[in-house]
Amino acid sequence: MHGDARHLHYSERLAEAIDRLDRFFGDDRVVEDNRQSSLLLGIGLRHDGKQGTSLVSDLRLRMVMPRLKERLQLVLDDGLEVDEPENEQAIIDAGRETRPALRYILSQDRKSRISADLGIRTGSPYQLFGRGRWRLALPIGCWETRLSETIYWLTDDGRCLTTDLRLTRPVGEWYFRSSSRMTWE
Repeated sequence: MHGDARHLHYSERLAEAIDRLDRFFGDDRVVEDNRQSSLLLGIGLRHDGKQGTSLVSDLRLRMVMPRLKERLQLVLDDGLEVDEPENEQAIIDAGRETRPALRYILSQDRKSRISADLGIRTGSPYQLFGRGRWRLALPIGCWETRLSETIYWLTDDGRCLTTDLRLTRPVGEWYFRSSSRMTWE
């Protein structure tokens, strides 16, 4: 293996290790790209000096259908925040809203991925939703560039478009990462 190939090999292994570490800490972009069954559960308290203490939980479930070449997934992404953690009814009300969906991965390779979701948001009122997501990862010089677009549609709330850009560059033995997100509703 000559120098450039060796550098690419070690860079890819390091990027994979970083993505695994990011996935462990709940990086949304890495969780979205997962093609394996997984369950992520987080619960905790958030304290804000102005708004007080709130209960925060996160549940992300991916069930992959292996006989369908791992292209179809049952997805459940639920996050809730309750401003009055001592109020049992507030916790119950917040827990009534869930977003189960079926996800189909239209296309995926090392650089890009296109997926589509169809589901229902429970709560008051129930709403059907659709979501499409496109992701592209490109090396540009010494930068790894990851761009993604997500369009989300709810029957009553309308559309939402989110653009994410993440740039990663090695700096000596460390990595510099810049992440930007814009949302139009």
